[in-house]
Amino acid sequence: MIGRFSVSILGRILAALMQAAVIALLARGLEVEQFGIYGVVVSICLVVMAVFEFGLGNRVLRLANDPARRGVVGTAVILRASLSVSLPLLAWLLAATLSTPIVLAIAAVVSTIGETSGNLGVGILQGEKRTTWAMSMLLARRVAALIPFAFGLGASQALASLFAGGLVGILVFFAIAIPRASRPRSLWRLIRENGAIILVGGAGNLSQIDVFLVGAVRGAVEAGFYAAAVRLFNPINIGIGTLMQVLIPELAAEESVDRRHRLFRRSRVLVGIASVCIVVFAAASPLIVDLLYGPAFAPSAPIVAAVIVSAGLSSFAQLHLAWFYASSVPKIVPVGMWVATLCGLTLITVLGSMYSVWGLAVGFLSMYLISTCWIVAAWHVHGRPRPDSSDPRPTEST
Repeated sequence: MIGRFSVSILGRILAALMQAAVIALLARGLEVEQFGIYGVVVSICLVVMAVFEFGLGNRVLRLANDPARRGVVGTAVILRASLSVSLPLLAWLLAATLSTPIVLAIAAVVSTIGETSGNLGVGILQGEKRTTWAMSMLLARRVAALIPFAFGLGASQALASLFAGGLVGILVFFAIAIPRASRPRSLWRLIRENGAIILVGGAGNLSQIDVFLVGAVRGAVEAGFYAAAVRLFNPINIGIGTLMQVLIPELAAEESVDRRHRLFRRSRVLVGIASVCIVVFAAASPLIVDLLYGPAFAPSAPIVAAVIVSAGLSSFAQLHLAWFYASSVPKIVPVGMWVATLCGLTLITVLGSMYSVWGLAVGFLSMYLISTCWIVAAWHVHGRPRPDSSDPRPTEST
């Protein structure tokens, strides 16, 4: 595990730096208002795509121990092919509804499909413990998105970057998934097996509608400030996300509950230290905004600070979710995730409409504070091994 984690963390750190650079260049190339429109389109696409996710993003991380893995991958291929064909039609609808330039709408949709599909492909490789290949595919997508900016910094280069990164992500997924696919798994059976995971992921995906809500109540400019800030969440959280992709297969493969718990405790110490280090950087949010986005995005500093603190909280929550994903997810977990998401979206909308960027910052932070407290409490009640613990991992019939 240590060797795979080392390769993963090095690859992810490099990918995170590239992703942060792409986000910064996109924001500078599109400027505040166009970047806000881009963020709104991505927000809507992510929510639409979430309906067809069916928990596959987390299911594939335990493929090495999944007897139905080829059927699961086959289902993923069918779903992604359907989305890749149908979502560009959504771009035309959004362009007409939001009075958005059609090229920007299509570029945003292609980028979103490619990012989520590429992540699913990397998850398949991580689930098979093929870490070097997974990192190679991830870095290929990031390099593709950066290449257009070698020819200048402007709207045309930003659009080319979105198309390049998205198309490479789509190709990477199908290149990885098709050779591993067989007859698709029954969709109804997949939903039954992944029910709790689907609900947990659904809450997280619903939270992606936040940029759209900000655009609705505050307009495209403040949506641009908000979108630029929240897009930093994934690059900041990259190290913990990497640990989860390595840890979940290891936990799922461990037959002894006691040994699994020892591995979890060691990981918790590492994640706790990392979480504190992440939170400390919130104090530097004005400098981070100026360095990445320039003076035009200076009002987004409070939201960036909230995003950094939320990333630290999320890191600790993700570790506890990894335990559940590797074994079984109690119903109380998705309930808490939905409560946190709905409360957070309500606060973002209400406080944002009243207090502008400071209200948006408080609303965003509240969402992750509630979810983290709930998940950690759920682990102490349902996850912590008892003296008479038996293996809680689901069998093929569950």
